[in-house]
Amino acid sequence: MDPFQIYLTRPFHELNPLLVGEATAANVIEKLGSRFEHYIIHYILSGKGTFYTPSGAYPVHAGQIFFLNPGETFSHRPDRDDPYHLRWVGFDGSMSHRFSQLPTVIDAPEGFFDNLCDLLDPGKDINCLIAAELLTLYAMLFPQQEAEPIKDYVRVVMDYVQKNYMHPISVQAIADRLGLHRGYLSRIFRQNTNFTLQEYIIQIRITKARQFLSLGYSVDETAALCGYKNTASFCKTYKKHDDRGLTPHQRRSRAQGIQIDFAEDIRKQKNS
Repeated sequence: MDPFQIYLTRPFHELNPLLVGEATAANVIEKLGSRFEHYIIHYILSGKGTFYTPSGAYPVHAGQIFFLNPGETFSHRPDRDDPYHLRWVGFDGSMSHRFSQLPTVIDAPEGFFDNLCDLLDPGKDINCLIAAELLTLYAMLFPQQEAEPIKDYVRVVMDYVQKNYMHPISVQAIADRLGLHRGYLSRIFRQNTNFTLQEYIIQIRITKARQFLSLGYSVDETAALCGYKNTASFCKTYKKHDDRGLTPHQRRSRAQGIQIDFAEDIRKQKNS
């Protein structure tokens, strides 16, 4: 295949992809002296060869990852009979320095880049996809260090839903707001809460709806206050998730009945 390289522009804070490329290595050795001012991950898709840095020569083969640190010079030589086909990602970010603590060559964790889209497909948001792959790789290599950033994301999401449940919101909109791939956000949210993000949005809305109905708001008003444009859809969702299986009308009637009974008790006490 012809080599290509794409420069990325969308900023991410923790691990920010800057460029991505893919090529089948030419059957010649490059001069030592190539360098980048950011971190580079080379992933060997197939074949084999040797990478050279001032610290030594590193034989590599399919399924391995070769790391380069900022400013580090390098060259490479593919195997004559089985030249490697590789993909690379350049990145920086607040968590990127951790990669300098790893060996120069490692076996790629299972599933690495499996979900990455075709990098030549202009219809894909490869910025988010690559950032998600980098975060997933980081979680595999540094599980303890990844815990806090993930918890921060989950806390931000939960706070956002609690403050914006009355507006039309979706998992995709929240992922876009955070600059994360939807699949990655959904995965870490479920891992840390034991329910999906969509389930959490519904849970918050139903809790608020129960409060509004108990205060005497009509079903139509409650639906609108909880972010539902369609009252019928709201009623169907509410009944499915109400802790007693009540419809919104039943919940509102029961709340009003309790208020009437309470008022009658107060009147009797005053007259006795």
